[in-house]
Amino acid sequence: MGGIARWMVASAGGIVALALVFGGGLGAGVASSAPADDGVDALGLPTDDAIVGQDMVMAVVQPVLDLVNPNEGGSRVSADGVEYGYAGVMVDPVARVVDLFWVGEVAVDVQRMLDDAPSEVTVRVHPAKFTLFEMLDAVDRVVGMPIDESGASSSMISAAGPDTSGNGIWVEYTGTAAPDTVAALAARLAKVDITTVSVGQEIQSTAR
Repeated sequence: MGGIARWMVASAGGIVALALVFGGGLGAGVASSAPADDGVDALGLPTDDAIVGQDMVMAVVQPVLDLVNPNEGGSRVSADGVEYGYAGVMVDPVARVVDLFWVGEVAVDVQRMLDDAPSEVTVRVHPAKFTLFEMLDAVDRVVGMPIDESGASSSMISAAGPDTSGNGIWVEYTGTAAPDTVAALAARLAKVDITTVSVGQEIQSTAR
């Protein structure tokens, strides 16, 4: 995982999601599925209700993250050596909803945690295609790779991150290559699906 925190921003139907996935020493965060203007007051600060809701949903989510996150003293594999199917999680503190994305059958210890959720919190489990660990491994394989493998161009894949719902990874690139070309190269290197491809910022050198 390289101990690197990766921030993701996604927008769909007015919903903005910010997610921080496993990073060395930084713990684990979750994505918010609440509308961007929901749960805030006129000054843009969280309302008391939103703060209470956040505490409630995180009380459900945090034990799961601690269990599957190696950086929090947990393990990416269960006691019998089988990799956890954890792909991602989204929460809506205002609506008190937790959406967990999981590959295969939810592990018994995780299901027990979900079953203990307070009645005020709705927990929904969705099937995912790739685990977070598979997606992070894919990110490590693609970031920094040149798009023109002949070396004739400086275009490269400059950033990538896992899709919260476990459908693959998104990538950003520099240069003028066609998105389809970038997607094909990234998919071949990553060995997972590519969800979105976009042009990112050029990496600036600090050398003098």
